[in-house]
Amino acid sequence: MEEEKMVVLRMLEEGKITAEEAAILLEALEGRREVNLQEEGSFNLLDKFKERMTALSDIPKEVEKGLDKIEEKIEGIKKKDFGTSIADRILDFIWEGREEKLEKDFEFKDVGESISLKIAVANGNITLKRWDKDYIRTKVEYAIRSRGGGLDVKYEENYLKIVGDKGVKKAEIEVYLPAVKCDEVKLETVNGEISAEDLKMKKVALKSINSDVDLKDVCLEEADISTVNGDVSIHNLKVDLQKVFLKIDTINGDVEVKLEDKNVGVYYKLKTIAGDCSINLPGTSQATRNRHYLKGNTKNYRESEKKLEIHVNSISGDITLE
Repeated sequence: MEEEKMVVLRMLEEGKITAEEAAILLEALEGRREVNLQEEGSFNLLDKFKERMTALSDIPKEVEKGLDKIEEKIEGIKKKDFGTSIADRILDFIWEGREEKLEKDFEFKDVGESISLKIAVANGNITLKRWDKDYIRTKVEYAIRSRGGGLDVKYEENYLKIVGDKGVKKAEIEVYLPAVKCDEVKLETVNGEISAEDLKMKKVALKSINSDVDLKDVCLEEADISTVNGDVSIHNLKVDLQKVFLKIDTINGDVEVKLEDKNVGVYYKLKTIAGDCSINLPGTSQATRNRHYLKGNTKNYRESEKKLEIHVNSISGDITLE
């Protein structure tokens, strides 16, 4: 057990964790108290701590016995805010300086009239842009831990798929697309930013945690966007269809949607619990109006040839539509 304690104390000495967090780990090792943790996906502090300790070649097998005791102590653990931050810092601490940085460039020239994309990565930025070439270019830069990991990039039958596994520590993904329609776009990231510019997309699903979503000069048919600890910004949204549907949900994030054409017909339902709602469009007729909830439509909504239906819900954040 002394080896585990030395790792914790060393992290404290180097400022990787706070004194309170060090005390939690030390007391858990000694079995004096239960530890409250917060799970993130399938990982929690116990799993990551065990993984890190196993990775240290100079620690004897007795470590596993001590870790088993921790596991017994924290059965039925409850969530606590700083749990994930401790786990992440332990993970970064052990693998610090033991990562491999890679850069790869892909070109896909068999592009049809429409394509679909799916990109999912943790600790990475995702950027989509249109360019004047007739093929797809994908540029990826990422760092993997020495124990393995990587990004899987595939393009088959007009479907581009990029997925990072658990070994990817951080990533930067840029995709340049020709002037074709994107039938389906699914983007997911944690601790990164999602951005898209000058694209025509039919069905869009964007999910982010601790990251912003930024769209510019895009044409959408149907979009579902959700963020946790991240803002959503859509500038110069092009409404070129008879019906465009946009749904945005945020927890602790502001939402700003600006239309390219202010004269399209708009039906809106904006709701925030801790924040303000504001709308700046010509000819609005509001059935419900207060600082936290706006519901209504523009006066030209029924007869307009181009319509937008937008629903925005925020737990904590301001909502702006203009």
